[in-house]
Amino acid sequence: MEDGEEDLTMAEGGVVIDQKIFDGLGDIEILKKEPMAYHTSFHIGGPAEYLVTPHTVDSLRMLVRRLNDSGIEPFIIGAGTNILVGDKGISDVVVKVYEFKCADRFEEDYCYLCGGDLLTAKVKMLSSRGFKCLQWAYGIPGTVGGAVHMNAGAFGSDISEWLVNVEVVDPSGEVRLIEKCDINFGYRRSDVSKCGIVVGASFRFEREDPERLVREIDEYMEIRRQRHPLDYPNAGSIFKNPSKETPAGKLIEEVGLKGSRVGDAMVSKKHANFIVNLGRASAKDVLELIRRIQDEVWHKFDIFLEPEICIAGEL
Repeated sequence: MEDGEEDLTMAEGGVVIDQKIFDGLGDIEILKKEPMAYHTSFHIGGPAEYLVTPHTVDSLRMLVRRLNDSGIEPFIIGAGTNILVGDKGISDVVVKVYEFKCADRFEEDYCYLCGGDLLTAKVKMLSSRGFKCLQWAYGIPGTVGGAVHMNAGAFGSDISEWLVNVEVVDPSGEVRLIEKCDINFGYRRSDVSKCGIVVGASFRFEREDPERLVREIDEYMEIRRQRHPLDYPNAGSIFKNPSKETPAGKLIEEVGLKGSRVGDAMVSKKHANFIVNLGRASAKDVLELIRRIQDEVWHKFDIFLEPEICIAGEL
């Protein structure tokens, strides 16, 4: 932080943030007025008042405890996927849980994966070792913790199907183990955040031939390349599917909005449930396009498309 900057800032809800709150927290990176566009897969978003990245579980514990004692509720992100941040940014403390210094653990029939690590990297590692469990998730952007939080899924499977338990840092800064049965999971959602910040998760697995599993994840990735607009910044699926029989993308395509644009935000020509950033899209552009899609689908099909992405900050 630069000399002469004010020590005190006001967060949402009128809570005062004193930058001294971050003193002595150990292995942690602190950025003030950091553009969230640098930290989201959409490449969209104004500045966070503070963007704080702890690099160890211990530093996260100290940070959470101190924020809690000060009455500050942080906004949590992982790799910044599945989120649209407003053009005016987030006037709060944003905690980025990404690439912790922690070790995966393996037992006879389950594995513990670090919550801040990229899910795709973990699936590749599991496959190369002959552990069958999350192959369908190969290519899903985001972290392990983020995947648990939103109950990520694809190809008829989801995270909760393979999950055993979750390790979290609770608001008091303590590490707790939460069993799967104590978490409510639904379609692209869970309530794990009520317990704390996910720092790791254990998954059951079955043993399989590694070469076969590597071929399997390569096949899943090829399907994603064919179906999804991976050449442009995006946040993944914009809307939840109303049902298995009624994909959101199909509805959007049938109302003729595939390829439609607002500014540099465009409904993907490859998959209509993706909005891509052609270069200089704003959150305002994306939101206008989202509302247009919702209006058209509601008018024609009497179906409300619920956003799958998280919309955060000041618009």
